[in-house]
Amino acid sequence: MVCEVSPMSLSRQELNEAMVQTKQDIFRLKYDLGETVDPRKEREIKRKLRELQILHYWQLKILERMEKSE
Repeated sequence: MVCEVSPMSLSRQELNEAMVQTKQDIFRLKYDLGETVDPRKEREIKRKLRELQILHYWQLKILERMEKSE
């Protein structure tokens, strides 16, 4: 689900692909959250969702940095 790669080794295209995958994972988890009735599973989904949102934030920051350096 989550690809952990050093930002220094990512090309802009790879970063964009990773961002698309992260967004898809976020949308899937939001759907799963709406479908679940188990409180334990809900907590787990919320934890994963938060991790992916943080990852997406840093992907955006890295992309901004790449754009500034061009």
